[in-house]
Amino acid sequence: MALYFAYGSNMATARLRDRVASARPLGAARLDGYAWRCDKQSIDGTAKANLEQDADAETWGVLYELEGADLEALDRSEGGYERIVVIVQLGEAATREAYTYVSARRCAGDVAPADWYIARIVAGAREHGLPEAWVRALETARGAREEIVFDDSDDVCFGCGTNNPRGLGLRFGRAGPDAVETRYVAADDLCGRRGVVHGGVQATLLDEAMGFAAHAALGAVDVATVELSLRYRRPTPTGEPLWIRAQLVRSEDRDVWLRGEIRDAGGRVCTEASSRWRRLRTRAPRTDTD
Repeated sequence: MALYFAYGSNMATARLRDRVASARPLGAARLDGYAWRCDKQSIDGTAKANLEQDADAETWGVLYELEGADLEALDRSEGGYERIVVIVQLGEAATREAYTYVSARRCAGDVAPADWYIARIVAGAREHGLPEAWVRALETARGAREEIVFDDSDDVCFGCGTNNPRGLGLRFGRAGPDAVETRYVAADDLCGRRGVVHGGVQATLLDEAMGFAAHAALGAVDVATVELSLRYRRPTPTGEPLWIRAQLVRSEDRDVWLRGEIRDAGGRVCTEASSRWRRLRTRAPRTDTD
C-alpha cells in the first residue's frame, strides 16, 4: 500500500476515485515546510494547485491510502507534475511518509484558476473537515477577471443583454488569453425535466460563451455561429451554481473554431460543445451614386 497527500482537486474523494479506484481517505493532514499556491500552468490556460517550499508555511490536505500498483495511473493523471516524498501529520498520530505532486511549470503573469476548479477544491476540503480558516482561504483563491463588455447601444441580446427583461443576463470574464468563464444559476423554470436545465437553454449558454470567447481572442469583430454541436454527458441541475467556460481552438481565414463546457458545483462536466463561427464581411455604406 502507498500513502498519497492530496491538496488540490483530488481532495474530493469522488474525483480521486475516478482516477484511482483503490483510494481510501484516512483524514485531514498537515504538511509543514510547503506553501499552497495556485500557479501551475495548465494546458487549458488556467492555473492549478501547486506547492512551493517555505520553511515557515504549512499546507492542509487529505491523506489517502491506495494500492501501490495504482501510483502509475496517478502519475499519468497528474500531467506536468513530479511525484515527490513528503512527511505529513495525520491528526494526533505520528508523522507519515507520503507521496504528493509538485510542478516547476508555473504560470506567468496574472493567469487565474477556473471557478469550477476552486469549487471542487473547496468541496473536497469541506468533505474531509479541513480547518475552517483554511477553507475560507481556499475560497479566496479565485483571481480577478477582466469582464468582457460589448459596445451595443440596444443591449437586448437574450443571452447577455441588460435591456432584455426575459434574457439570461450572462456576464463573462477572461479566464486565460483565449478563454472566458462565468458562474450561473439556472432558474427552476428553465427546465426540461424538473430540476434539469432544458437542453435548448444549455445550447444557448454555451453558444453565448463561445461567442464571448471569440471576441476575447479576436477583439471587436462581428462573428456569427455557423455550426454548433453539443454532447450531453450528465444532467445539468437548475438552482445550483454552474460554471460555463469556452475558449478558442483555432482560427483560419474567416472561420473560428471554439469549444465550451458546463460544469456542476462539484466540477463534473455536464455538457460539452464545439462550434464554428464566421467573421462577417463589412459592407461599404451606400452613396447617392450607388
